[in-house]
Amino acid sequence: MGSVYEKKPVVGDQTAGPVLDCLVYIAQLYGEPVLTYQYLPYIGYLVSPPSSQRLNTRKEASLLGAVALTQKIIVFLSDTTLMDMLMKINQDVLLPLLDLLTTPRMGFPSGVQTRTAVCLKTLSLMALICLRIGREMVQQHMADTLRRFFAVFSLLHSLQPQLDQAPRRVVGEVTVVDVCTPEEVNVTYELGILEELQTVFNPEMAHASYIPFYCLIGE
Repeated sequence: MGSVYEKKPVVGDQTAGPVLDCLVYIAQLYGEPVLTYQYLPYIGYLVSPPSSQRLNTRKEASLLGAVALTQKIIVFLSDTTLMDMLMKINQDVLLPLLDLLTTPRMGFPSGVQTRTAVCLKTLSLMALICLRIGREMVQQHMADTLRRFFAVFSLLHSLQPQLDQAPRRVVGEVTVVDVCTPEEVNVTYELGILEELQTVFNPEMAHASYIPFYCLIGE
């Protein structure tokens, strides 16, 4: 899987390249306000929860595009502007993105492949932000965001013994399973979505994400 700092292109990256270059050129012409007042609010819209509580292929593409554009924005923002906008980036972009990425209630229509691609690009984005702001600021402003990402590994670890024993039932066209979360709340999840999460957030993904962030912020 490699490092979170490595570029991991998907098919759409080649198509999106000229569009991103054009958007960056516009921002270079008119200045940072284009990034902060035009691009970031729209990115927030792209990563907002779907009204239908179901993801579709268009939403998948929106997530990939949002991460790619945010990476461009982070590179071009000055240190002062990045710190001024960090809370907004966290609240409007990273946290909603992580909610969609790690939720056991919604599967990705394209399955493991797209969820993995979004996950790796999101990790690269968070690593880029951490590198820009430095260890002390990461500990102050990014701890909850990173905790939100790594919580999915704890959730899946706690559910694994239950999945081997819990009774399964068919509701409509899907198989569901009743489990108890670490907060001791009884919930019903689609088995296919849990299996998708387990495939994406596997030990290899845990290693690829934990090591670089440990090096960045320590324990």
